[in-house]
Amino acid sequence: MGLIIETTRLILREFVPADIAEFAAILAKPEAMRFSPTGVISIEQTAAKMTSFIDSYIERGYGKWAVIERQTGQLIGYCGIAVEEIEGKRENELGYRFDPNFWGQGLATEAAIACLQYAFNQLKLKYVLGIVYPENKASIRVLEKIGMEFVKESLWCERVVNIYAIYNIIGRIEKS
Repeated sequence: MGLIIETTRLILREFVPADIAEFAAILAKPEAMRFSPTGVISIEQTAAKMTSFIDSYIERGYGKWAVIERQTGQLIGYCGIAVEEIEGKRENELGYRFDPNFWGQGLATEAAIACLQYAFNQLKLKYVLGIVYPENKASIRVLEKIGMEFVKESLWCERVVNIYAIYNIIGRIEKS
């Protein structure tokens, strides 16, 4: 399995077909999918989502990765950088979703920081966006804790969203 990142409490790695049951169980929880454009999804839809993540690894060398709790080896969600279309432009976006049983422990923040470090140090991205529904206060807190700043409101998946961004130090210099 493609190990990408290890943190104190987490392992981020590429998804593999054997993850489908655990992944589908998370994406079937209404609480976990409350702020998803799709809402709760079926095992078939979960398999298609996972296939798109795997396709991204092949096409770009990165994507949304399985987040594994180190202590138990349990898949608890996903976190990573994916390409999303926003305002007609393809952008690198940090995305994450966790099993509600693991909320409130700082795990999303820990995973997101690791993904940003990877995006800037290994992938050499100039910036990464965060796309979040304004009512998703917990996700906004994560984005702010990892240093992202509000940029603007926009429309995405036919809903109003807030766009956050963080720039690589090199990206900031080049913007000046």
